[in-house]
Amino acid sequence: MEVVIGVGVALVAMALGLQWRRRARPQRDLRQAATVAAPAQPMAAAPEREAEPPATLVWPDFRPQRARDLPPERQRQLLATLVAVPRPSRLLDQLLSPEFINQASARQLAELVAGEPLLAARVLKAVNAPFYGLPQPVNSIAQAVTFLGVTSVRITCLRYIFIAAFKTSDPQRQLAIDRLWQASALASELMARAATALQLPDAGRWSSAVLLSFLGRLAVLASAPAEGLPELCDAPAVQRIEAEQAQMGLCAAELGRLLMTDWGLPAAVVNDAVDIEWLLFDPPIGQEDARGEALALCALCVRLSERASPSVAAGSAWDFDTDPTHDIACLRVRMGGARRAALRGWLTTPTVAQLLQGRGASA
Repeated sequence: MEVVIGVGVALVAMALGLQWRRRARPQRDLRQAATVAAPAQPMAAAPEREAEPPATLVWPDFRPQRARDLPPERQRQLLATLVAVPRPSRLLDQLLSPEFINQASARQLAELVAGEPLLAARVLKAVNAPFYGLPQPVNSIAQAVTFLGVTSVRITCLRYIFIAAFKTSDPQRQLAIDRLWQASALASELMARAATALQLPDAGRWSSAVLLSFLGRLAVLASAPAEGLPELCDAPAVQRIEAEQAQMGLCAAELGRLLMTDWGLPAAVVNDAVDIEWLLFDPPIGQEDARGEALALCALCVRLSERASPSVAAGSAWDFDTDPTHDIACLRVRMGGARRAALRGWLTTPTVAQLLQGRGASA
């Protein structure tokens, strides 16, 4: 009898267990389904900032005169207002030829510069500056090209060719020219490094354009009335360009166009250099393009070189994306989100901070 009762109790317990399991299983299935339907979400990446709409900018009322809109006789008159600038040697033509920029080997550049002993000596002095931190002194152009690359040595050559053309006995004027020459050296150095870091095609082309964009400004400083020099040196970009046209009849960029055209430089080279300044006045048309982005990066290097000083510190609060000044905002509208994201990272690197503090090759 006791055995029968025990078996009955066991059967009742089994029945209750099965019933409880049936009730609990749907809830467990629902929890599992919810887990499958809503997997854990990964941390969202920071969204790229879109290009700033051009309509948000207020473009200057002033618009410079273009040299091409003037009669040939007037162009010749304006060119004659510049101090006698000697035509650079044929070396300039070779250094700026598209074939040389795109295809020159280290050996070809070394042989070309070696034919100009004074220039070669200046290049070697620049290359041996502490900034480059070379493990041992460089004694030949071939070694300089090996350590620094064709683009850096070629740009250094161009800098010295230009500065040799602008000499004056006026100390105030010479100081202004020297300051601008240092800014041009810094801007071209920044552009060469930016092109490499941001994987910009045609690095040699754009580094040359940055350097050439200073040519007209150097000519203006060498030629303008002495009383007008402060306005040409210290004013913001748009006001400076307006003052250049008021004093000289054309802005420096367009006078540079006349000078480079008179020298016989390729039209494409001249246009790249002059269009850097025109970004201040020409709203972009349609979507950004590769040339527009490259020119904007060139112009940014120019603007940074103008602002650079020993007080610029690493980790500065300056931000390309939020700077409200027109000379920076007009560049943002020409860059897409991907380019701006890469640029933000590069601008915070120690190399850029060192250059802007005056510890670069230009010093």
